[in-house]
Amino acid sequence: MKAKQILTVLLLVLGLSACSNRFVYNNLDWLVHWYLDDYIELNKVQKQQFDEVFSKWHQWHRAEELPRYQTQLTELRTEIASGPMQAEQFIAHMDRGWLHFVRLREHVADDIIWLAKQASDEQIAEFFQALEEKNAKREKAYLAMTTAEQRQDVLDDVEENLSGYFGRLSAEQKGYVAEYADTMHANFLAWLEYRRLWQQSALALLNQRNTSEDFATRFKQLLVSPESLQTLQYQQHRTDNRQAYAQLLAKVQQSLSAKQQKRVASELDDLIEMLANLAP
Repeated sequence: MKAKQILTVLLLVLGLSACSNRFVYNNLDWLVHWYLDDYIELNKVQKQQFDEVFSKWHQWHRAEELPRYQTQLTELRTEIASGPMQAEQFIAHMDRGWLHFVRLREHVADDIIWLAKQASDEQIAEFFQALEEKNAKREKAYLAMTTAEQRQDVLDDVEENLSGYFGRLSAEQKGYVAEYADTMHANFLAWLEYRRLWQQSALALLNQRNTSEDFATRFKQLLVSPESLQTLQYQQHRTDNRQAYAQLLAKVQQSLSAKQQKRVASELDDLIEMLANLAP
């Protein structure tokens, strides 16, 4: 998971407004179909099967996970209001945010395995071909940029994320972002290599889904522990980048103006209220 996300992975909420996030969450069923259409064409029976499984996922997530998000955001809101936070506090929230994602993928793994067994060989091939086309497109776009353009892309992305919660950044705060961009590891190509290795491993297993007795066990392991395919260097770079991002957040938070402090408090309050309204 990239360290670019603001404050914590909890603000998964895609950088949208609370109102937009509420719309997205309540309409995830058709939004996921819209997304899947780029990768695989399901027949009528498969769509019905997926809808039934996804409905269970959504109900579980609304009942079990959203209260966890609300609790953590409330704690984060309190910590921010209590005074300057240290990088270690942001790291702790990132760790907790990551666990939300871990629980999600573990919860859906068995259903994904079942759904995969309903797919034809042609659909499996179509799906992974579409994934690789996306990989190639991203790789081409990245390699077409100069080092300076890649750095500027990081700057723009981080500034956009931060300003979405803190408001317009000061020159000092932009300087902190520039320091972060200069010290972080450029990890995109390593991430892409890892992504391709995971996809190749998944495809090899799925091609054995109807013949291998231990397919379910091996595929579930790949779904819930994909990090096992990451190189030690890639993992270290991710750790370093996350630490650098936490330090950036600490510096920015300590330099907030009164107006910015009010802005981030309001943003967090809106998210907490949204989660309370979404929970059953």
